[in-house]
Amino acid sequence: MAQEERTITWRLSDPDMGILERAGLAALYMTLRAAEEQKIDLRPLRWTTTDLTADSVTLDWEGKDEDAFDKLFAWAWQVRDGVFYLPAVHREAEQRDFAYRRVPTHSGLLGTFLQHNRVQPRAKGKDVTKLIEHLEEEKQIELRFLAIDPDHHGIRPLEDLRSCFQKGLFSTKTVSLSGWVFPGIAPRYSAEKAWQGPANRALLLMLAPIACCYQRLKGKGNNWVFVAPDILDLSEFNEIRPFLFVSPDAVDVASLGDAGLRFAAAYAGRSISKEISTGCWVVAMGKVDYYSSQSVRKGVLETKPTFVSVDRYQHLLRAFPNTYIVLKKTSSDVDQAAAVADSSSDDSEMDEQRDGGFFRAPSGRGRIADNLVDGKAWHDDLFSPLDWDLDGLERQRKKTSGKSVERLWFQNLSYQRRNLMELIEEKAMWDKESERYFIEAFWSVLGSLYAQEAKAVERGGSRKIEERFDDLNEDIRRSLMRAKTRVLLRGYLSELFAKGGRQPVIAQNRETIWNLIDHPYDWKKARDLALLALVTYQSKEHREKNASLQTVIAEKGGKQT
Repeated sequence: MAQEERTITWRLSDPDMGILERAGLAALYMTLRAAEEQKIDLRPLRWTTTDLTADSVTLDWEGKDEDAFDKLFAWAWQVRDGVFYLPAVHREAEQRDFAYRRVPTHSGLLGTFLQHNRVQPRAKGKDVTKLIEHLEEEKQIELRFLAIDPDHHGIRPLEDLRSCFQKGLFSTKTVSLSGWVFPGIAPRYSAEKAWQGPANRALLLMLAPIACCYQRLKGKGNNWVFVAPDILDLSEFNEIRPFLFVSPDAVDVASLGDAGLRFAAAYAGRSISKEISTGCWVVAMGKVDYYSSQSVRKGVLETKPTFVSVDRYQHLLRAFPNTYIVLKKTSSDVDQAAAVADSSSDDSEMDEQRDGGFFRAPSGRGRIADNLVDGKAWHDDLFSPLDWDLDGLERQRKKTSGKSVERLWFQNLSYQRRNLMELIEEKAMWDKESERYFIEAFWSVLGSLYAQEAKAVERGGSRKIEERFDDLNEDIRRSLMRAKTRVLLRGYLSELFAKGGRQPVIAQNRETIWNLIDHPYDWKKARDLALLALVTYQSKEHREKNASLQTVIAEKGGKQT
């Protein structure tokens, strides 16, 4: 007797299709496309070119539903050398053949969706596996990960698939999925329930983690971020997703805004239309003291990037790239000082990776990226660290004496002086030219105050000039940070500008500068700009020399070394 032919169609526009369901549909689309490329036979499932469109997927088959989707899921969720291999996204031969190329996705999955030991069966007799990835110019990084049982028995998407069928056919009853499909919000009280819905929707949620992107977030513990894209075009996403974040230096991010805009910028850079993605859902997960048995959500951000925010973020990423830090047993004190100069450095990272190195997200990029997501000025509250920076700053504080977390953050930003100068000099980063005038005015005041300190030394002062400069900088920084109201800020800046004497740039822009200082609700911008000018100060001669050098480099089309 001929078997009944069955068919099913999913559309991005179907009712109740949330962002994760649409991500699951994209994962299904990509898995089928990958099967076509590799000439993999997934029968009894069948489809034609016209069944895979920009907004829908149609499948048909004969026989039992469970048999058809068992084969699909077994191919979609694979393990090679103890590391997840996802044909939908690992499309390049190097990703298929070399486990180290898949480790970031593997670790991201185990730190978010598949974090619980009941849904991540580890290889027997193994705890942490180490792989060395050799980079260009004799660089190398050591990758550490939890290996998965090569037979991958017990992986939750494969196990939960059983709940979608009754007697081999799609269940007509409501299907219940455990909390892993929405990681970090597992039911903890009797009134809370796991996800419930139709079987065909559950299939998509069990594929959704494949389409997400994974990045590592600095901070205490092993914090991982997953970025769930808001997909509008399945075909375009299939062409772009396999090439996102494949480089080792693209894994680490400094904040949720950093992760969201990095995804948007990378996606827009590969899009034929160059249109900005409508957005994404960024979720950070990690351990907390009060719930240490598994990772919980430590932050959620919905990003809707604009052309302006993505363009500015691209400038930010060029000025603040992840940097490679070498850590060796024979490294000098200078090398070690450079490694811990930034709050994102981790003690355990230094202790465990002595024979190689690691990539570090620089201080400040996270705050600036979050500002761009929120539509704020990029320098807004730049001198107040994010929560993700506090653990690193506290570790740094314990290694120093007499320095507060606030002062250490300012010090770390001072190490990024050249990077910040790149943003100051980039016109696209500014909404108003008057804000740049304010920075130049503050530089001129600082130059005058430094000159006054130098003259005091010439007159026979007891302190060295370096000490006088350091004390002056710290006094200005403290006073600016303590100016918590418009009146206090106005009073302090007026006094400081008076001490600096008559400066031409102030005289030429007096009204503009005063309007920033005395703005009724936006006066904080003047404080942020003053702090930015303080941390980036260079003498006028030095600035002009650097500007001339950059002009020559740009004309030659080269890079500064």
